[in-house]
Amino acid sequence: MKKFEYVSESSKTCVVVLKDHWGNTLAKGMARCSEDDTFSREAGLKLANARAWKKYFDNTIKHCESDIKRCEKCAEYWNQEIDKTKRNLDVVKTKQTALEKELEELLASL
Repeated sequence: MKKFEYVSESSKTCVVVLKDHWGNTLAKGMARCSEDDTFSREAGLKLANARAWKKYFDNTIKHCESDIKRCEKCAEYWNQEIDKTKRNLDVVKTKQTALEKELEELLASL
């Protein structure tokens, strides 16, 4: 991740932009002084940085929670498929056992 800082003393504004390695913006934080306040580059960048990271973490949490829900739905589907396959296996084993018994009886009667 790359962090870019922009400062405009004339507009009393600091901006921090967090980008991924491909240059896509992940989050942006801004701090702006009111006209009657004294501008501090250091304080403005700290505030803008904190806001950018908060947005980044908020977005990351939101995406992770969404991924978890999607994975839970997939897991539910596959658990149902596993249960269905186990039931089918039980039916096949029961039929196999019955067929083996029938075959033994047939061979014994010859």
